[in-house]
Amino acid sequence: MLSFTAGTQPNQVDVQAFDNVPVSDYLAFRDFDYSVLQGKTIYSTLRCENNAGLLSSMSSNGVKISHDAPVVTSAVVESMPLSVTEYKAQTNYQSVTDRIRLKWTGFSDHIGIQQYKVLMQGSSFDLTEKMSFPDSQDFLFTSVNNLTLTLGSINVSTQAINDLLLVSDKVRSDITVFTEKPVKHATQKMTITWSADKKEFTVSWDGMFSSPHPLFFEVSAGKVQGGAEIIQWQETTQTSITFALPPAITSWSGLKVYVMVRAIAAGGLYEDAAGVITLPL
Repeated sequence: MLSFTAGTQPNQVDVQAFDNVPVSDYLAFRDFDYSVLQGKTIYSTLRCENNAGLLSSMSSNGVKISHDAPVVTSAVVESMPLSVTEYKAQTNYQSVTDRIRLKWTGFSDHIGIQQYKVLMQGSSFDLTEKMSFPDSQDFLFTSVNNLTLTLGSINVSTQAINDLLLVSDKVRSDITVFTEKPVKHATQKMTITWSADKKEFTVSWDGMFSSPHPLFFEVSAGKVQGGAEIIQWQETTQTSITFALPPAITSWSGLKVYVMVRAIAAGGLYEDAAGVITLPL
C-alpha cells in the first residue's frame, strides 16, 4: 500500500493526513487554498507498506510557498554624508566624488531575504550591484568606490530580494553632489553692535553669502583674531546671532572683540568672513 501526506516537517501530517494512492501511480497531488500554505515550507512524504505490514517512508527536501515580495513599510535607506572637509555634509549631500556610502534597515520578509539590489543612476553612470548579508545584521552598509561623480543629483534606490527571488518595491535615498564653496559677496558687510545694558553683542551677516543649496553658519568670537573665548563655534542657520559677554570678562572698557563667521555649504566646503568691534571706554 502506498500513501502520501503533506506537512511543515518531514513525516508530519499537519497540512494533510496520509492518503492512499494506487501503487501503480507515479504522481500524487492535492489542491489547497493558498491561505493554508502561505509562508510555510511544505514537505511531501511517501509511505509504503508491504504485505508483511512493514513500513518505509521518504520525504522531500521541502518547498517554500509564497507569492509575496519583501515588505518595505518600515524600510529606511540613507546616504552617508561624505565631505572633503572637516565639516559633515548635510543630509543627502556630499562633496566626495569618488565613492558613495549607503546604509539601510527595515526590509522584512516572512520567507527570508537572500540579497539586496542597489541601483545608482547619475548623469555620467548607471550602476547596479547585488549583495548579501548575515541574517543577524540589523543595519546594513555598502560602499561603492572608484566612481567619478559630477555635480548634480544621483538617483539611488535599494530593493530586497527574498529566497523565492521576488523583488520588493524600491526605497529611494537620492544624493546631491555639491563641491562648491559658498559665494561671498564683497559688497555686503558684517555688522556688529553692542548693548552695554545687556552686555550683549548682535552680529548680522545678512546677504554676505549665497549658495544654490542650504547653508549653515558657525560663529566664534574672542579677544584676539581667531580667538573663541567669548563664543566658540556656535552653529546657526540664521544670518544673525546675539550672544553675551561671558562672566569671566569683568572689564570691557576699550575691549576689542574679533568675530569670525564661517558659512558652510551643503557639501561641507566653507568660506569665512571676519569683523571686529571696539567697545567704548
